[in-house]
Amino acid sequence: AWRAHPDVLVGYYPRLHKPSPDGCGWRYVWNDLDLWWHGDFSIILTKAAFMHARYLNLYSQGLPQEARAYIDTRKNCEDIAMQLLVS
Repeated sequence: AWRAHPDVLVGYYPRLHKPSPDGCGWRYVWNDLDLWWHGDFSIILTKAAFMHARYLNLYSQGLPQEARAYIDTRKNCEDIAMQLLVS
């Protein structure tokens, strides 16, 4: 799949973001039942993802410092940051 679409993230652990029930924010969907029910996904976890090497450079050099500090402090959300950079 990655060779056919080298400008996207391809991986084994999909996630989905969708509007929260109250309509005032977003919900991060990670369980298999919800992912199966919706039949689509919008985020790929980076721990098992294929991507073009330029995205790694963009993540190291182009990610805003505030985002990097948030990720480094919490040891989380790098998958969301990478998805935003790639999209």
